[in-house]
Amino acid sequence: MKLIVVLSLLSFSLFGSIDSVKALENAKKAARKGDVRAQLELGNAYFSGIKDVVKKDPILAITWYKKAAAQENASAYFNLGLSYDQGIGVQENLDTALVYYEKAIKFGITQAFLNAGVIHKIKGNSVKAKEYFKTVAATGDLRGLKLYGESLLDDKEYDKAFNYLHAAAVKKDADAMVSLADCYYNGWGCKKELERTVFWLQQAVMQKHPDAFARLAYCYAHGQGVKQDVKHAIKLYRDAGLTGDSSAMVQYGLLLIETSLDKDHYRRAFNSFVSAEKMGNLEGTYNIGICLSLGKGTMMDKKVAFLQFEKAAKAGHVKAQYNTALCFEAGDGIKKSPTMAFYWYKKAAETGDIQAMVALAECYYFGRGVYKNEVKAKSFLMKAKAAGTEDAVNILAELYGDK
Repeated sequence: MKLIVVLSLLSFSLFGSIDSVKALENAKKAARKGDVRAQLELGNAYFSGIKDVVKKDPILAITWYKKAAAQENASAYFNLGLSYDQGIGVQENLDTALVYYEKAIKFGITQAFLNAGVIHKIKGNSVKAKEYFKTVAATGDLRGLKLYGESLLDDKEYDKAFNYLHAAAVKKDADAMVSLADCYYNGWGCKKELERTVFWLQQAVMQKHPDAFARLAYCYAHGQGVKQDVKHAIKLYRDAGLTGDSSAMVQYGLLLIETSLDKDHYRRAFNSFVSAEKMGNLEGTYNIGICLSLGKGTMMDKKVAFLQFEKAAKAGHVKAQYNTALCFEAGDGIKKSPTMAFYWYKKAAETGDIQAMVALAECYYFGRGVYKNEVKAKSFLMKAKAAGTEDAVNILAELYGDK
């Protein structure tokens, strides 16, 4: 579920006059005398700043909010909750934020219900979060409909979830549109209809929802719910990448390579992997290594390819662990080392990579980088066989006479 926080202050307006400077001075005088409305508005003025009148000062804003809150002002409670929620003017503290939000809830402030619900969700209290979202949803509020629907979806209450998400989607909530597309894709609370999946993803894309682009791209790439159109899928993956979706950048590159639609596809793919890596995506790091090792889209450089594989391998990327082992075994871009090859084959095999299991079995059987151990060798071959690889079946037959 994508969590949201409502980023708006609750306030009155004392600075709408032509002479804002004079209005500020009057507000200060009133606030010092205990006028709660003036205290609240001064807090808002310092929180956001007013051009040529008030310099932004969130710390001073907190001072005035607390004075107003001491007089049990609902808006001050909410604004203090928001400040602690976001760490504005104070150190972020969700527990303190929750205290203030729940004080505001007693006055029926809708945004307080939503923000408190989000914090409860973050802290793992999904029951309380759902209770708050349900209260807001009952008023027909769009945010409440969406958040309550998503909470129901998390709890696998699919029939109810579908109804609330549909209500939010028809009111143009893009998050709800994506969640509703998931419902239609999986048949959650409705009949599985891939065409409706595509429809709602298209609606979300029109609203520039970042998650919708890649999902719709997948549908076009595989012809699910729509006529297959690889060129359009590539465009959508590219657009998704431009929204900051690093996984989409990787898929964009892979699809370019798979389809070979133009002579420049490898270079464009390589660049997309570089962009994905800059966003911290390990698939990007791994695929840069592949391109460098093959000289596709860039100059061949076995040493740098090895470094890319090793970097991703150390971060836990399983295929990169396997490729790092291959490099050590063959001396490809790095000095040959049976011991290090065994180490990385073992890492990948323990994570479930079938090719690594077979390679590790051979290491044990022939004593490459480790003491010979035919029992362990057979054990890993049996695991690989159970996973369905033909190589393991053939090697078992060759080495042990097993069929």
